[in-house]
Amino acid sequence: MTLLLHPKTRSKQRRLTNPTNNAILKTLIIFTLTLTVWSFYQSTNLIHHLAFNSANDDKTTTTPCTNENVGVSSNNNSNNHPIPKAQLQTIYIPTNMKSEPIPATIALPSSYYESSNNNNNTSYYPTLYLLHGATDDHSTWSKHINLPSLATKYNLIIICPDGGKTSWYFDSPLDTTYQYETFVSQELVTHIDTTYRTLPQVSKRAIMGNSMGGHGAFFLALRHPSVFGTAVSISGGVDLRPFSTQWSISKRIGTIQQHPQRWEELSVVTQVYNSTKIKNLHLAIDCGTNDFFIQV
Repeated sequence: MTLLLHPKTRSKQRRLTNPTNNAILKTLIIFTLTLTVWSFYQSTNLIHHLAFNSANDDKTTTTPCTNENVGVSSNNNSNNHPIPKAQLQTIYIPTNMKSEPIPATIALPSSYYESSNNNNNTSYYPTLYLLHGATDDHSTWSKHINLPSLATKYNLIIICPDGGKTSWYFDSPLDTTYQYETFVSQELVTHIDTTYRTLPQVSKRAIMGNSMGGHGAFFLALRHPSVFGTAVSISGGVDLRPFSTQWSISKRIGTIQQHPQRWEELSVVTQVYNSTKIKNLHLAIDCGTNDFFIQV
């Protein structure tokens, strides 16, 4: 596990609007992309180099994952799903929890279309699932980060799903329309792997998020290590219990007074304690030293 600390604070409005925070977030995205494209150990020196240089920046064939009906053959069905030729798109994913599909923003590398036009050199790509924070939506990341540029630079596909305003990326025991653990780890990944030319191996699939999304990234990776091989949490709320009256968490799982076990089981810190037998899952944490989540 890698731990990154810096004197980052949260803005009163959106943390992503601060230029310094943008540089930090960009560093962490690059960090995750690096882990996805190369092995964890091979990328260490490059990660340190990128983290240092961005501090002043304002601006295959392994066995596919087969558990949980997520992994698919590398012979993806992309030809059956015509894809518009735009690097940044809004797509809609069918789900069992709602009658209407859930939106997601997806960024494709520029080489995606070039290789598709060359039958002798068709390329397949690693994927990064990028989760937003509480009260945000699938478009938030694309408003502050040039996702197509990063997707092109690191030659992979970036997917930003809508996680509900306050889903916390788990399956709510109270609300059948808030089953976001199932949505992201199964329905979304299956849709992406069957629609786009992805590398469906666990080692080629990463997940990352900030705040609520940081909780979601670790929570989903720890509970579904057969799906995600790398997870990065940026200012993630890894313990829900100190925030029992905030961000509508009680609407999703009940009050902490009535259901203390749920609050414990659905917190990332508990998942970490129960994950000692997980192998080959790479985790990285980034949190500002003045961030209120640093205490948990």
